[in-house]
Amino acid sequence: MAAAMPGDQRLTLVIGAGCSIEHPTGMPSGGDLAEQAHQKLTLTRVIQAVANPRDLSKVADAVKAANHGLQAALIDVLPIDEMRIAKPNSGYLIAAAMQIDRVVGSTVSLNYDQAGINAFSVLGAGGIKVVHGIADVGSIRPQNFVFLHGSAALPGEDWVIGTDALDGEWISTWREVVAQLVLTTPVVVFAGLGSPAALLTSTVSKIRAALPGQTASYLIEPAPGRSDFADALALQDGHQLTCGWCEFMDSCAEVLLGAHLQNVNNTLPVVRLQAGTVANADVESVFDSVRQMGLVGYGRLRASWQDASRGQEYPRHPVPGEPGLISIADLFQFIAELETWSGESVTVEDSGIVNVPTATGTKRVVLYSSPAATDFEEARTRALLRHSSLATSASGVIVVVAHSNPPRAVSPPADILREEDESSPDVLRGPDPTTVLFLPYVRDSVTLQEKVA
Repeated sequence: MAAAMPGDQRLTLVIGAGCSIEHPTGMPSGGDLAEQAHQKLTLTRVIQAVANPRDLSKVADAVKAANHGLQAALIDVLPIDEMRIAKPNSGYLIAAAMQIDRVVGSTVSLNYDQAGINAFSVLGAGGIKVVHGIADVGSIRPQNFVFLHGSAALPGEDWVIGTDALDGEWISTWREVVAQLVLTTPVVVFAGLGSPAALLTSTVSKIRAALPGQTASYLIEPAPGRSDFADALALQDGHQLTCGWCEFMDSCAEVLLGAHLQNVNNTLPVVRLQAGTVANADVESVFDSVRQMGLVGYGRLRASWQDASRGQEYPRHPVPGEPGLISIADLFQFIAELETWSGESVTVEDSGIVNVPTATGTKRVVLYSSPAATDFEEARTRALLRHSSLATSASGVIVVVAHSNPPRAVSPPADILREEDESSPDVLRGPDPTTVLFLPYVRDSVTLQEKVA
């Protein structure tokens, strides 16, 4: 867990089929996949029964022996379409978030399904190089998702699936992948390896042989007792952790979220000094709301504070020294101030809506963090766009714009102070009931504080 710190890329993940079993990914285990394929292939007399039908590499060897070295007959009975559109489970989403936050340098997948990279699509992330086949290693980046045995996006003959595939040119190129991806991080975590099929055991043993002595290897196994892979990895005592893939990733997410919030908390004195705000606002209660969201939910919250056109559900979290961290801390401080002004506990949704209880109901406040040096008028338009994209967009919402240039008027313009029943018309949408306020003005005005709280 000490490796789960943002920005330093100390961790490499090596994942197997067991990571794709958990809901909603729902792919069969490697053994089940092999057994299902074996049953179809023997029924159609493509191959004779093999000694271990739960070892996919042995089934592949039999198919190639009976079909002039080709494995197309095996690929034809595998659930290729399901592999391509596999929905990522929570473990994959967290792993993608950790890679976006540069905790994980690279993920090396021993799977053929694409749930791991589909997680990046769900989170709207870019910048991760996907290597579908070993021939693509020349284009790797500092952050990668590598299908070491090939993926469902490739023609079936390009998959590394039989035991003979680890010989010759593949193994020499494989060493290059390991040198550039695995050897650069001090911690390597193996997860979801499942049953010790010959191909997996050979691959894992070769990875372990390539690791320098100072690299710490860990194995995540759902079943108690020392795994066969633990011996292949020559694991130290205490380096095999008994838990499932999603359970382990949940623990990593909790640690990483705690690190992010600690960095925000450490930045609050700077925010208070710059804004002239009081230090007694209870930011810890806001942190508690965010902890309930989890790491991925916190990413959605931060995305909601930014420009809606970016299309991200998990933007990279800034680290100390980056200006974006001050902007995030400023919004946490403002939410805590809302609690102070209202005298009530507010709730924060990952959609970006802050619910402020009042004697007559609940006020809903949407925060928008404008890009630096944006004119208030432009930021106001973008904030309204952000508000209109929320599922709960309705009348009576107050939008607070932060981090833009002030409004051009010397004092707050009339339309910023208007009451909700004094809406100005919009030629496209009709009357606009949304109040838009400038965050520094709210801090300086008791009247506006009463309006939002």
